[in-house]
Amino acid sequence: MPIVSIVTIWPMPWGRINRMGVLIAALPVLLNGCAVPRGHHSPIKTDPTYSEPGGSTPAARRERTAPPHSPSVKAITAAHTNIWLRLASEFAWPHTANVEVQAEIRVLSKRPNDFAQAAYRAKPYLWFIAELLVSRNLPAELALIPLIESGFRPRAESPRGASGLWQFMPTTGRRFKLKQTRWYDARLDVIASTSAALDYLEQLHRRFAGNWLLALAAYNCGPATVQRIAQNVSAQHYWEIADELPAETRLYVSRLLATIEIIRRPKRYGVDLQPISNAQYFTEIDLGGPLDLNLLMTIDGWSEDGFKQLNAAFKRRYTDPQGSYRILAPVALRDRIVGVIDALSDDQRIPIRIHIVSAGDTLAAIAMRYDVGINTIKRRNQIRGNLIRIGAELIVHGPMILVDGNNAGRSGAGDHPHVVQPGDSFWTLGQKYGTSGKSIADLNNLSLGTTLSLGQVLVIHRPPDSTRYDVAPGDSLWTIARKFKVTVVQLTHWNELPMRRPLQLGQSLIVSNPRGDKSQKI
Repeated sequence: MPIVSIVTIWPMPWGRINRMGVLIAALPVLLNGCAVPRGHHSPIKTDPTYSEPGGSTPAARRERTAPPHSPSVKAITAAHTNIWLRLASEFAWPHTANVEVQAEIRVLSKRPNDFAQAAYRAKPYLWFIAELLVSRNLPAELALIPLIESGFRPRAESPRGASGLWQFMPTTGRRFKLKQTRWYDARLDVIASTSAALDYLEQLHRRFAGNWLLALAAYNCGPATVQRIAQNVSAQHYWEIADELPAETRLYVSRLLATIEIIRRPKRYGVDLQPISNAQYFTEIDLGGPLDLNLLMTIDGWSEDGFKQLNAAFKRRYTDPQGSYRILAPVALRDRIVGVIDALSDDQRIPIRIHIVSAGDTLAAIAMRYDVGINTIKRRNQIRGNLIRIGAELIVHGPMILVDGNNAGRSGAGDHPHVVQPGDSFWTLGQKYGTSGKSIADLNNLSLGTTLSLGQVLVIHRPPDSTRYDVAPGDSLWTIARKFKVTVVQLTHWNELPMRRPLQLGQSLIVSNPRGDKSQKI
């Protein structure tokens, strides 16, 4: 059975264990000769009721303190406004004093800011995962698996090809009906991949007689490996076979248990977890058919990065022609996004068609085959010259968002569509995209005095040499300036930041010269 693997978790300057091409952040204490000696992986049973989650003792059978749908659990869930506190209150697995887990706790707690920053990336996804666990009567502890698998990076990919929050390999993804096409990879779909991951974990849980640690080990190195080792040593519990498991898998399980303990008692380990609202973050929106996704990335309050954060499964800037036609969007922006979608004309919804270049193809032959102009193909695909690469995917039919009407032939690399919304003007759009209102007007063959119409599509040139950075926990202008080798004065100037106003978590900052700015470092 294919292995579901993991990637580097947090950007800590640790070594890495590279087993079969799959990376996992490793610990210096384990890599520098301080690993637990063979034969010392059994838990230190300081508590006579200690057992593994899903084990045979009464304490182990308590996967939660109460059934998830019981009034007591619902009351606990509703009582917390911070989802970290909610999860900690729902954790029911016994804490282990195993030396490997304790070593993981010590190392993670030595870098509390890195841990907190990785945990904060869970903000868009954690409530959904926690709610799904409750609805399926599964342990709350499983909500932290993406923190170990991907660091809550939806586009994370391992060298062997495991992808998404839950790091599904392609074959495993297909087995759990995660669609993978040239257009869409459901392994990166938050809803689909989470449901599939829980299906897989439940399957492993049943296979290993209700022992969650064995199920987690199998999630990492494959159930066949765990089954073979357990049979060889005639064992039924994880710690009885841990010494025989691959080093990567032992580290994986120990790191998850350490993470659970730190989330349970963050202050004890010096970790300042940024609060995450115990409330729904995203909602599904039906697009009503195929759509150019560029039209949704310029909506006020939403950025291209924000779109990809929730919709990483889209591999192109257009929906899969075969569907499905739905996106995820922040709850707070739902009405605004639906309004933009409803205002789109039929011309902006023309189904797209792709031609894959094969040996002997030329632009002229492709244009003749699809009854479309050569220049149209070149504009749609931003082709300069007449050379095309075998295997390239060319758009040959679809909406002419960037080239219709007065804009024909004027768009190029770095140009993006913007759907006019209430309050838009040439000046506000210039401020938003780091250009001038006159440049926008000129690019669209309009005068500065033209009144913009709701739903109108403008071509806007987004300067290609600017870099943006989203403010994370612990950031300040000084630390960001140092990270990107610029000055605080430049950051303030480029972003038009008011003096003495604190940065906001998630705030997007320009961190390199955005418009050929001539200001000197000070």
